[in-house]
Formats: sequence, structure tokens, C-alpha cells
Amino acid sequence: MRSLVISVCLVLCLVFVLAGPAAHADEQCYKGFRDITPDEQAAMMTVLEGALRALPAAPEGWVSSGDEKLYVDPKVCQDNETEPWGYSLSRSYQRTDNLEQRNAGFKRAGVAYQAAMDAKQPRMDAIMARIQELSLQAVAAAEKSEYDRIEAINVEIDKASAEMEALMNEGGTMDQLDAANDEGSRDMDIRLEVAVNAGYEEVGYGNRSVTGPAGAERAYRWSTTRGSVTDETALILFGQWQEAGNGVGTTPRAGAAPTAAQALAVRVTADESRIESVLEGIDFEALAMLVEH
Repeated sequence: MRSLVISVCLVLCLVFVLAGPAAHADEQCYKGFRDITPDEQAAMMTVLEGALRALPAAPEGWVSSGDEKLYVDPKVCQDNETEPWGYSLSRSYQRTDNLEQRNAGFKRAGVAYQAAMDAKQPRMDAIMARIQELSLQAVAAAEKSEYDRIEAINVEIDKASAEMEALMNEGGTMDQLDAANDEGSRDMDIRLEVAVNAGYEEVGYGNRSVTGPAGAERAYRWSTTRGSVTDETALILFGQWQEAGNGVGTTPRAGAAPTAAQALAVRVTADESRIESVLEGIDFEALAMLVEH
């Protein structure tokens, strides 16, 4: 039996993270770690700063917050320090301009739900009493090894349970509650990520290839659905990418500095009605220029 939980939680974050191949806690580093040099740090920070400038600001009525300081790992494992170093930044926005309207919708749904449940309570109590009585009869039959009787009682319990479920759904009570919850979570989040030298990017189920911006090697789109809410994800890839398993991967380029942006992946997730405006706000030309050719 479902219960209504009405909560409005505003979680705002802007996080930038470096996730290099030298810093995986579950991987052994036989040659040991060394401190990255100031030049290496500056090279990666330059790429991250350029990527940050290319991302759009929060739409009107949306906010972001958190630690805006760009970060790169200060150490690198010498086992694979000549391979491309992976680092990334991510940004999240959350909507704030319609919280009062959403709260009012949650409240209306809660009041309607409770009223409907109160009206149904006498019939629900009667069904529950019948199920309890049948359960006691089943226990007594089991003590006497009356297996045919137990089977017949279980059939009656199943019928009563189906009657309870039908009662709960009567009048569209649950559908109305689900619709209110869906509406309250629609178009609330925007998530953007720029991954440098990721090596591999997974694409979502049901993905389709689309035309990307100028300079992009590949671009994909796919949808995820929660109830009646549909989010759209776009993945735009710069550099040299090829299909690999359930996604796409890159091959290190000979002679390139490990800190250089040899490949770049831009991942954007937003409500299906908003993602186009988010993508239009990204300076893809600037991002393409960050990739070393």
C-alpha cells in the first residue's frame, strides 16, 4: 500500500572533479605516485577553465551552488603517466521559480488523497478483517493437515486481496497521486558534464545517432522515462571516437602530452521540453577548439 510523502527538497550543486587514471583507489600502482608539475597542472586547468566558460549560465528562475573551485589531482601513478589523463567537470542546476506552485500542487494532492482514503476506510477495514479471519482459518487447517482446505482458503485470500487493490484504485485515487508527483518532479534539474580523455563513454538504451555541432565526431540522443516525465540526454563527442561495446571509446594519439585534451565528451540531461535551449546555450565551437588535433 502506497503512502503519500510530500517533500520539497532543494539540492543545489556545482561540482568540478578530476578523475585521472592515476588516482583509482582500486588499482595498484607498482612504480609509485609522483606529484604533478606546475606546468602539468596549468595545462589541465586551462582546459577545464575553457570548458567552464563554454557552458551556459543557469536559466532565469534556476540556481546553482556549491564548490566552484576547479580541481585536478595533485598526483599521478607512474605506471601509466604517459597515457592520456582523464579529468572532468560537472554542473547541476535546479529550478526555483515555481516552488510555491509545486508545493500547492502537492498539498492539493495530499488533501484529495487523504479524503479518498478516509471515505474508503470502512470498506478497507472490512476486507482486512476478512483476510485476517481467513488467515486464522488457514493456520487451523494446517495444524490438521487439511491441505485441500488450505488451498481453498488461499483462493479466498487472493480474491480479497484483489478486492482491496481495486478499492485502492477506485476513483483514480492512485493515478491522481502519481500524476501530482510526476508533475512536481517535471523539469526540475539540468545536469551537464564535460569529460576530458574519458577513454570510454556509455550510451543509453534506445540511443540514436544525431547530427552534432560543427567539429563533433559523433553525437547521440536518448530518453529516460519516470512515470509521465521524460528526460532527454545528449552526448556530443569531439576528437577520435569509435564504437566499443555498449558505447564509444578512444585510442591514445602518439606524441600527445598526457595532459592535452585528446578527446572530449559533453553530456547533457534535462527535461525533453528544455534540453534544446540548454544545448543552444553551450559554446560548442569553443569546446571543439580545446581538443588537440
